[in-house]
Amino acid sequence: MTLPPPSPSNLVQGFAELHPIVPPGQVTPIGDHPAIPLLLGQAFSPPSPGITVPFSSAATTFQPIFASVEDWSLKLAKEKVHAHATKAAASTPAVAPSNSTSTSAPVRPGLTSAHSFSGQEVSQIAAQLKTWALKEEAKGIEGQVLVSKETAVILASQLSARSDLLASAQRAVTTSEALSLSSSSTSSTTPSSNLPPTSVASLAKARALVQSGGSGVHVEQELQGVDLTPYAEPFKLQLAAIASGYFSQLHREALNRLAHAAESSQTSSPTLPTSGVFPTSQPPSAAFNNGIIGTSAGQAFNVRAAASAAIAANVMAANEMALEARNTLTSMGVDVPTLVPPRKVGGLASLEMTPDLLATSPSSTPPPPPTSSSSSIPATFPPSQPQSSRSVPPLAPPIPSPAPTATGVGLEVDQLLGDGAAGCTPEKRDYFLAYAHTLYAADPSNEYLLPVLHTIETAHPTHLPTLLLMSCVYYSRGVLASSLYYNDKLLKYDPQYVEAMSNIGTTLRAMGKWREAETWWWKAIKLRPTYWDATENLLGVLCNPASNPAPDPNDPSPDPPPTAPRFAEALELCDYVDAQVFRPDPSPSPTSYLNPSLDIPRPRSLPVSIPSSHVHRLQNLFYAKGNLKLATHDTLGAMDEFSKAIEVALSLPAWAKERALVEQISYPLHGASLRDLVLVTTIIGSLIAVYNRFGGVANQTTQAEAARLGALDESGQLRFDRLFAKVRDGGDQLANSILAHGHVLPTVLLQPEDLNRLLPMLFPDTRGVLPCLLESHLSNEDQKAAHRQSIQLASQTTSTMLLTIAKIFQDFMASPSSATGVTLEGLPVSQAVLLPLYYVALALHPSPSTCNNLGILLSTVNATTIVADPNGGPPVLVTGQQLALKYYRAGLALDPKHPHLYTNLGSLLKDMGQLPQAVQMYRQAVEFNPTFDVALANLANAIKDTGHVQESIPFYRRAVEVNPSFPEAICGLVNALGGVCDWIGRGGVNENWVVDNAGNIAASPHHAPGQVVRQGYMGSVSELIERQLAEGSLYGAGMVRATGDLDHWLGIISQAIFNLPPGAIDGAARTWAFRLRAFMTNQRPHANEGGFIIRLVERVMRRIQRRWYLSVYGNAVASVTAHPPIAVTELDVASYRRPNLPASLPVPPVPTVLPFHVFTYPVSARETRLISHRTGLRISHSTLTQPWLPPHVYPPPPPPVGPSATTGKLNIGYVSSDLGNHPLSHLMQSVFGFHDLAHFNVFCYATSPSDKSPYRLKIEAEAQHFVDVSHLGTQAIVDRIVSDQIHILVNLSGYTKGARNEVFACRPAPVQMSYMGFAGTLAAGWCDYFVVDPIVCPPVLVSGNQWRLGQGHTGQPSSLEGDGPTDFEGDPDPEGPSESFVYTEKLIYLPHSYFVTDHRQTWFEDDLPPPSGVVPILNDKTPERVWAIEEDRRWQMRKAMFPEMKDDTVIFANWNQLYKIDPFIFRIWLSILHKHPNSVLWLLRFPAPGEQHLKEMALRWAGPDVARRVIFTDVTNKNEHIRRGRIPDLFLDTTECNAHTTACDALAQGTPVLTWPRYMHKMCSRVAASVVVATGFGKQMVVRSEPEYEARALALARSLVYTVIPAQPNSLPSDPESRVQRRGRGELSDLRKNLFLTRSSSPLFDTRRWVGNMEQGYQEAWRRWVNGTEFEDAGEWDECGAAIKRSGCIWVSDPIDGVNLKDRQDYFT
Repeated sequence: MTLPPPSPSNLVQGFAELHPIVPPGQVTPIGDHPAIPLLLGQAFSPPSPGITVPFSSAATTFQPIFASVEDWSLKLAKEKVHAHATKAAASTPAVAPSNSTSTSAPVRPGLTSAHSFSGQEVSQIAAQLKTWALKEEAKGIEGQVLVSKETAVILASQLSARSDLLASAQRAVTTSEALSLSSSSTSSTTPSSNLPPTSVASLAKARALVQSGGSGVHVEQELQGVDLTPYAEPFKLQLAAIASGYFSQLHREALNRLAHAAESSQTSSPTLPTSGVFPTSQPPSAAFNNGIIGTSAGQAFNVRAAASAAIAANVMAANEMALEARNTLTSMGVDVPTLVPPRKVGGLASLEMTPDLLATSPSSTPPPPPTSSSSSIPATFPPSQPQSSRSVPPLAPPIPSPAPTATGVGLEVDQLLGDGAAGCTPEKRDYFLAYAHTLYAADPSNEYLLPVLHTIETAHPTHLPTLLLMSCVYYSRGVLASSLYYNDKLLKYDPQYVEAMSNIGTTLRAMGKWREAETWWWKAIKLRPTYWDATENLLGVLCNPASNPAPDPNDPSPDPPPTAPRFAEALELCDYVDAQVFRPDPSPSPTSYLNPSLDIPRPRSLPVSIPSSHVHRLQNLFYAKGNLKLATHDTLGAMDEFSKAIEVALSLPAWAKERALVEQISYPLHGASLRDLVLVTTIIGSLIAVYNRFGGVANQTTQAEAARLGALDESGQLRFDRLFAKVRDGGDQLANSILAHGHVLPTVLLQPEDLNRLLPMLFPDTRGVLPCLLESHLSNEDQKAAHRQSIQLASQTTSTMLLTIAKIFQDFMASPSSATGVTLEGLPVSQAVLLPLYYVALALHPSPSTCNNLGILLSTVNATTIVADPNGGPPVLVTGQQLALKYYRAGLALDPKHPHLYTNLGSLLKDMGQLPQAVQMYRQAVEFNPTFDVALANLANAIKDTGHVQESIPFYRRAVEVNPSFPEAICGLVNALGGVCDWIGRGGVNENWVVDNAGNIAASPHHAPGQVVRQGYMGSVSELIERQLAEGSLYGAGMVRATGDLDHWLGIISQAIFNLPPGAIDGAARTWAFRLRAFMTNQRPHANEGGFIIRLVERVMRRIQRRWYLSVYGNAVASVTAHPPIAVTELDVASYRRPNLPASLPVPPVPTVLPFHVFTYPVSARETRLISHRTGLRISHSTLTQPWLPPHVYPPPPPPVGPSATTGKLNIGYVSSDLGNHPLSHLMQSVFGFHDLAHFNVFCYATSPSDKSPYRLKIEAEAQHFVDVSHLGTQAIVDRIVSDQIHILVNLSGYTKGARNEVFACRPAPVQMSYMGFAGTLAAGWCDYFVVDPIVCPPVLVSGNQWRLGQGHTGQPSSLEGDGPTDFEGDPDPEGPSESFVYTEKLIYLPHSYFVTDHRQTWFEDDLPPPSGVVPILNDKTPERVWAIEEDRRWQMRKAMFPEMKDDTVIFANWNQLYKIDPFIFRIWLSILHKHPNSVLWLLRFPAPGEQHLKEMALRWAGPDVARRVIFTDVTNKNEHIRRGRIPDLFLDTTECNAHTTACDALAQGTPVLTWPRYMHKMCSRVAASVVVATGFGKQMVVRSEPEYEARALALARSLVYTVIPAQPNSLPSDPESRVQRRGRGELSDLRKNLFLTRSSSPLFDTRRWVGNMEQGYQEAWRRWVNGTEFEDAGEWDECGAAIKRSGCIWVSDPIDGVNLKDRQDYFT
């Protein structure tokens, strides 16, 4: 067993255990800590371990022995001398008295007493002892801190490692025991006997570790070799956190001690409390504090106190952590001392009193007398300066650091430090100051920085740059008092030194004195408005109050800083600086401060006072002003400020203006505006595009394009250097000539390599450099390097300004409620305006982020450009998407690890159909940023789209964990979970049964009528839908009024619909005036005003198109002679002009929940309608704002040609992306060839490339006109449809993947309708009809029918309250609050089922010849014989499929994709299985991961017996799938979203389908009812409630019995009678028989009959369009019959059974 690597959660948990929250009263007291007097030198303890704090307990009171180091050294000297004398006396033999006289030399007598040494000698020894002690103390303190911290971290890491080890072992034991319990319930074999030997050994080791409790030989063996480094890192951080908590209190105590000592020295002789601790009950007097706080001594006190407090705090923190860990380890039985390596600690024992020490010759000068206030840290102060009124008094300098050995420093620095001030000449000073700046830039804490600076200062005390750098160094090191000292010293020498003033402000702010700080910044700004540091510092404080440090709690008059941003003051500051910088008179004045709004001409020009190196700083001022105005919701003001910054960049410097007349500079002398830049860039970009088309060769086309753009000079020459002047002089007239149709700029597409030549073309006079940076002469390399730096900074800042403006425009275009009329100096905002901004920004400053944002923009641009093929081939068409691809890759070349680029590149590749490559890009993005929520969600989406739904879920979960409010991730996760039936925590909305977070299903709490009860993640999605729909209702608020007044709008409407002025249409004008006034007076703020405008434009477009038809062809439904198509003239353009959407109308917001998701989400009728409607609005807006649209509506086709004026050959166009191996083609493959070509011309437009499937090949072969348009853009597809003169265009995709709905939004055909592809309303103005039947779409849910109810045309009551301002005739506003309608289209009701099938042509085996060589079965075609053959075929397939299954087992089945199964229906199915034990439920692994989840739910909800009868098989090919359809006994349908194609597959094989059309408003839940009713046996298969569903399934299952018929030996082997037969009886068997025997005559499988009925609907829809009865606001509608007035729907009558209401009415009323 090995130690697991530590996880962050383990480390945090371990920390919580080591550092629990201690109740008050048990915390170690910090105040009066015994270390402080020692560290301050106010008390002294002999050098020994524990000099700062005792290791054993931080709470132990430490009693110092001596009041000062002098006291100790003198006492010790005396003791040592005495000990030495005693030792000498003991070693000298005694001499007996003698009377005789000796002749030997005299001998000095032995030392018998310390008193024989003179006092001077003892003092000399004491001085040496003091020197040694102070050095030992310094080393001891440093060692103590290091040892304490290392010990704490080692012990804490050991404890954490042991805890992880024990936890891992405990998990292993617990898992083993769980397995043992599980095994014992099913087998008598013990788990351990089944384990491999290694597992048994590991388990035994784990148990031994658990039993050890954290100590012992097993634990030590496991911990051997384990790297504790990962464990140690967080504990190091914890130490710093604990120490910072102690520091402030210790710092205050140290300051108090120093102040008290100073006060005592002034009033009496110095004394020290015997305890060595300053009593907190007797603080220094306030008067003394106030007197000393601003003095030089006070500043020095602050430095000493901070150093002392830091040392004590670190050791206290270490001892606290070590003590906690040691106690826990000891309780575990660990021998703690063995865990800590031994440390050698110096102390008094290392000092020996040697003879040399005692024999030192006496000093000639006696040492100074000892004082109680002497410190181990020497300090010298200059004479105190007199106090003044200045807010910052003179301060003490910091204590100079001793000059270190110059290791790693140059020889010159070594010499400077060695020579000191004497060798520091002015030349050396400047050299070493430059070197000091280099050190400071690299590392402000460099150990040589201060020695060098102090040496320079000593030699040159008045050198201001040195003093300035010293103030900065001390500030960066946190020694704020010293920083203030040097800044104050600067001001003494130069009272107007603004740099010092600004630095004082910064320092005071760091000290919590914010008001004083701001005063100093303002002082600096007023003295020099162009001193940007002060302005930027003050702006930062005003805008970000959270950055202000807290005031000093010891301050007697605290002034807490503001907590809210002061934007008004910040703007006042910016206005003042702006006014001063751009004043004609450069000197500041009080009046300009009070009223800075001066009349400064535009565009702004670079002031004389601003050098080129400071252009970017001036631009930053405007940037700050713009952001402040954005913060105060002044978007227009912000735009103006950002524009000023760009104008400065586009202006010439003053010297260039003066010399312009001499040098003939063509650039405008008075500068240029942002609009000028955009227009010039558009002109140049257009010319580059033309050049690219012809391979970079100028020709007549390029000349013509230049002339069209107004870019030629008077001589007809194209001169780029005069473009700015020409555009500026041309004004609005030239700008309007450049605008394309729709009054927007033409869209210019440039490739990345084109941007390399953009700047030289924009600024040829300045050689591609911004005009403000033009320099006349640069004399040396230093100047050139500095200028290059200025160019880089100004270019980058200008690029930022351009991008900021682009972002504002994009936000405006995307905002649902922006209607402020934001323009670029009159130019309407559009994508075409954004592109030049991005191009120039990227050319100025190549940036991966700019490439990314430009790529995003280009990917949405629906435009193309043509470039020459470099290989000599034909010109290549390049789309916006392809160009975006290039910019993404260009960005990755700049930054190969940019996650946003990889993400957006992946999205683009996904849109282009390159899904594997997209997945790879998303994975790269996640690799480089594992917490990038968008990349995670996109990766999950892409993985899901590859069919690996289960694999996508972890990425969705990670995205939601990173950003719990990310709608796309939430919806994606919900969809993925539903796709694999992972229902844990699903919940629901007003559900009867919900699944909780434990996976249990339970009855939901009862809810009152009208109450919405939301639970689980489905409840979260429901809340998201509600919120986003509510937010979207503000879209375009105020846009009607911002675009024009009432007369403006009435003029547009009356001209478009009637081609008359408003006065000529009095009645209609009053109606429209009523509608528009609601917006003029802002009565409808939540009415989706932008949506109203789009609906209005689309409504008008249809009526203009019809007016054009009537004008040219009259009201002829058909014509006996062919008419040529309309050739559009200038008069036609004027008469049939398409109304434009307001240029400033932003892009409509769309809900995150897509229309397709509505199928399985809990949504109301209104929510269903709105989700589709908002999606349709987005498509309409993006299409109707395309610059390539003609100014007029598309001309209508000529009348169909036929034998009479009422019967003609209609041109029908089908548009689909699913003409291949797709369910739509499975069902419709024969439809296109079954049309009556005598009355119809049929066109199939395939928007997806061929997959070579048999379905695609069949459609291509049988369709009259098959057109592959998959390679064409929208414009080309629309042009083809118009040229094909399509009368009715059918949308076969709807809101499904790959749809090209923008084709329909262009309105290329007079009548457009939706069919089959999407089972729901499109709710879009570009869809006129929806082909359905009344079962799937009840007539009461049609908006036009609801309008008729309200108008009284039906004689029945209506739930609508009458027409509101946003309701049109026959078209109530989809945004309205009504829940009574869903479908905004008019409906074409087919007589049986709207669902078409192709089973009869493709999969009816009885109608197909037998394979070659197979003996046919004897079949006389009688019903009984046909049924006998089918029963035998079914019997044989069942035995082959399920050989082990009992013959009488009932097989229930559902073969839908698993996303359609929900807990509600699954619970019913399990109940059915429970109540019918001899049955199984057959599901598909569709997808495979769903099997496990459904099995788990079945086991949890119904037990093992039922769960084992839920069986799964793999998905098979289509043909085998159809054949298997005969095996189940009963198909159980899903109710949230029915089986559609799958239900038909089952019915085609005779298998009954039990279904329940659960919701009136959800078409997808009613399709199966439609198809089973079409069989003629709907009453046996359609139920109305949950209890009826279950009862009906059980009744049918219980009715099924079988009779066995023996084999007949004389039968042919191919005949059923040659085998044992099983014949079913009962209602279920009879129903199957009837379904099978009638299928060939059933309308459901009669494709030709269905096509004939569909053709009737087409003819009627065309007739109504021509004669005007479709339009409720047309005069013709007033004259139409009662039937049309009762319903706007078309009811198709079948030639055999009419409209077939009798058999269907029960299911839709």
